[in-house]
Amino acid sequence: MIKEKIIEEKTRKMLDQIEIRSGFIPHIYKGEGEVGLYIHIPFCKIPCPYCGFIRFKYNAQKIEGYVESLKREIKLYKDLLGSLKINSLYIGGGTPTINPNALCSIIEYVKGNFDIKEIGVEANPDDVTPKVLEMLSSVGVRKISMGVESFNDSILRAIGRRSHTSETAINVIKLIVDGGYFDTFSIDLMFSLPSQRVEDLISDLECATSLGIPQIATYPVVPFSFNQWYKDVKRGVLKLPDKKTDRRMYDVLTKFLLDRGYKPCSVWSFIKEGYTPYGSVERDEYLGFGAGAISKVDGQMYGNTNWVDEYIKALSNEHLPIVCGTDFSAEERMAEFVMMSLYSMGFKQNEFKNIFGCDVNNSQIKGLLHAFRFLGIINLNNGEFKVTKKGMYYVHLMTKIFLGRFIDRICNKCFSPTFNVKPLDLLR
Repeated sequence: MIKEKIIEEKTRKMLDQIEIRSGFIPHIYKGEGEVGLYIHIPFCKIPCPYCGFIRFKYNAQKIEGYVESLKREIKLYKDLLGSLKINSLYIGGGTPTINPNALCSIIEYVKGNFDIKEIGVEANPDDVTPKVLEMLSSVGVRKISMGVESFNDSILRAIGRRSHTSETAINVIKLIVDGGYFDTFSIDLMFSLPSQRVEDLISDLECATSLGIPQIATYPVVPFSFNQWYKDVKRGVLKLPDKKTDRRMYDVLTKFLLDRGYKPCSVWSFIKEGYTPYGSVERDEYLGFGAGAISKVDGQMYGNTNWVDEYIKALSNEHLPIVCGTDFSAEERMAEFVMMSLYSMGFKQNEFKNIFGCDVNNSQIKGLLHAFRFLGIINLNNGEFKVTKKGMYYVHLMTKIFLGRFIDRICNKCFSPTFNVKPLDLLR
């Protein structure tokens, strides 16, 4: 418990000092590097009460205007990027597959403007048919992630996940695994749910591994202050599992998957040998397009308005829908890099030096790394910092705090009215 308190205190202190400003105007880095592209589709048939992502009930009439606005945003950025390259496209939500035709139109437009090397898409079981899979494959999607959450129908109902049943999910998984449509296939399972027992989690893991799924991502509940579960916890009508239960579940799922030959590609995701991991924004730099999308590039992080109507209005006036953001200090930038790298199980010393121009052991965060090594969270071997097996749980805690303490603040700021940013403002 003492180790947990130390980790939590250090993480909160580091995150709380970062200022997020309304009316933030970022700058566009026009170097020779490469960045990823993330596109957010903020629509769901039935928005789930636990979800920490920006999403609204699907409106078929609004999707056409939203897609056209996305294309405008892409075009405005393309004219500013200079020689900066976009190397990957990941589309999340919400539910990207809620309208397959619109989704494919977006992908084709991006491919027509950038030289994309990989495309990944999040999917929902009740949207997936052989036709949809063929459509996605035909436009170059090689990675797919599907939100299953649980194979227990009682748990799905209890958490408000009413868009599919376990039977639907299993049938779609078999279709994807047997069809060979994609190079990478991952499913999401949730743990530390209010109605979930350890036995339920083990049952879900047994079902997932028996189906031959290459990658299994396991996510805890992180109540964001704008979602229903956060409000229910505050009102005392919902009780989340305590830390002891959370740790037990995390330890159980980690041991279960490691014992069956899965390797951790992050503290929440495990993959079979020979496959490339699915990850949406687990890269150093990315631009986020769409309502509720966040960008992280060149030492800054900023977010678009969450409101779809505000987003469409801004783009119709040839303005970028940026609402808030922050310029990381040198120390904050290093700390953020370390935190996200540890989430992905580690980083090499020369990688740090290439990014920041100094040796990590002489940097402003050397004390943080010394503390992590002393606590047994990471070790250093052959120039690489790696998260230890027992350290995975503590990085899990850090990641939950990062999402619930920092990303939550950005998302909340993005509910403010749109600040109209002219494209040329980004070239300051």
